[in-house]
Amino acid sequence: MRITAIETIHVGAYPNITFVEVRTDEGLVGLGETFRGPQAVAAHVHEGIAPYLLGRDPRTVEAHSHHMLNGYLGFASTGTEMRAANAVDIALWDLWGKATGQSIAQLLGGAVRDRVRVYNTCAGYTYN
Repeated sequence: MRITAIETIHVGAYPNITFVEVRTDEGLVGLGETFRGPQAVAAHVHEGIAPYLLGRDPRTVEAHSHHMLNGYLGFASTGTEMRAANAVDIALWDLWGKATGQSIAQLLGGAVRDRVRVYNTCAGYTYN
């Protein structure tokens, strides 16, 4: 399996969210997302991450994550590069889950509890 395309998607109703789709030659699509600075995130995905990922196997998630996050000391923060890398990382895990028919939780070692408390800021999708 090889990565054939990486697309960033912006939806007018949610102007601060950037969705990232990673597509493969086997027809699978992984979806990731991040928030804040959508134009900068999209630029980094297309200019900094896509040239590295295109043509590679999406299942080596940790190697790709290491490459995306350890290229420059300044990335170890909450900046554009980190948000772009996180969105792509989520999409790669989503792809691997689809390819293996497993949940991401199972791929990461399995559930450790039966329930998780949910926190809601009550701010809605327009927050931030």
